[in-house]
Formats: sequence, structure tokens, C-alpha cells
Amino acid sequence: MDAAGIAWASGRGGVRGYHTEGRRWDPVKKRFRKATAWDPVPYAGGGIDEATTNSSFMHNSFRAVGRTWNQGPDPRKWGVGQVLIVTEETFNEGCANDGLLVFASLKGSYGGQGWRSTPDNKFRLRTLGTWGVAGQEGSRPDTDDCSAHYFDIRNGVLAQSFYSQGTRFLDVRDPTNPKQIAYFRPDDSRAWAAYYHGKYVYVADHARGIDVLETTFGRS
Repeated sequence: MDAAGIAWASGRGGVRGYHTEGRRWDPVKKRFRKATAWDPVPYAGGGIDEATTNSSFMHNSFRAVGRTWNQGPDPRKWGVGQVLIVTEETFNEGCANDGLLVFASLKGSYGGQGWRSTPDNKFRLRTLGTWGVAGQEGSRPDTDDCSAHYFDIRNGVLAQSFYSQGTRFLDVRDPTNPKQIAYFRPDDSRAWAAYYHGKYVYVADHARGIDVLETTFGRS
């Protein structure tokens, strides 16, 4: 659920958002109706371009909107809530083919296009940019265990776990050019999720338990 109350569901069909309360316009059924958690109303979203990803399974997503409107991509340039940040989870041979972090535009998806997509007439969200851990500073060349996984975001810096490639901190203000600004990768890392809390970042790790980090980037 994002900060504007839209519930986002990720999976093999991409990422789609739904209203779960209130009287809403249903762009698929072409009428107003009541949205509920058990009968939600389509909002926006759709599949991710196959040329972007190496699988069809999208794991989780985030949209900067509501109280988080200024936490992600620069809203002055990209619009409030117009960019969906998505992780792809896949485990292929070699990190270059493993799960990516994907930035997709929601523009053009508010009319139910994602729900009307068919194999012969596909609708896909427009990819703005991607980021993968292969070849990045601090990456291990001796492991294939490097898929994107859970992330958190604060002030334009996304903290994301990449299993054996540790936790990466990315400046995502420009979704067309995300940049790594820091990383934490112990040799025995199997990082699962990273979350901001106060001045710390808590990293859940399959092998290490919980690592508590204090960031130093952004300090003078």
C-alpha cells in the first residue's frame, strides 16, 4: 500500500495498483463502483517490458506519493507518483542476468491498459532506467547469488539488498541514471531486506542475522 492508499501487487504479470476503498471509476468496466479489499478497482500499472528484464517475475515496488511524495525520483521533473520503482527477482547464471532494479513510468496506464493486455496486443510500462549489481564497485565476481530484493528509500537514496552482493545505496533522483553512492558487503552476506529507521539502516541477512548501519554519505 502506498502513501496515497493504492495497493500495488507484483508478480508474473508485472505490477498493478488498485483502489481498495471509496467509490471509484473503474477504467476496465467503464463505470463508477465501490472499491473494497476483496473487489478492488483497477488504478494503474501493467507489465514490464521484456527487453528490460530477464524474467517475468516482479517482486515488490514503491511509488513516491502522499507523505513520501519527495522521497524518490525528483518530483519537479518526473511528477508526483508518476514513477514506479520495481524489483525483479530471478536467479540466472551470472550476475549480469540476475534480477534488476527497474524504474518504470506509469503514464499511459491509467485507463485500464494493463488489464486489457493480450499476447497479441501487449501493453507494457515504459522503462526509464535500470540498475544491476554486476560489475559495480564492491561486487563479488565469484557468486551468482545477486538478485534484487526488498528495498527502502529516504531523501532520494534507495537502500536495497542484493543477497550475496550485500546492501547497495543508490541515488535515484534521476531514474534514467541511478548511481551507487555507497555499499555494505561482508564476505558472508546474504542480504534480504534493508530498512531505514531513525539515523540507522537495519539489514536483515540470512547468514548474519541483523546488521545495523549508520550512513556517512551526505555529511560535510
